[in-house]
Amino acid sequence: MGYSVALNIKHNTANLNYSKRVQILNYSKTKIVFLRQIIPNFKQY
Repeated sequence: MGYSVALNIKHNTANLNYSKRVQILNYSKTKIVFLRQIIPNFKQY
């Protein structure tokens, strides 16, 4: 019983870490797209 609970906790924390990583990846992707849209505007001035 205690062993399976420990496995579940380990699994859940692994899922949390994974979702955090995915969020960071998505955030950096949107940031790059955002910067690409802004930088050409700066070059015009």
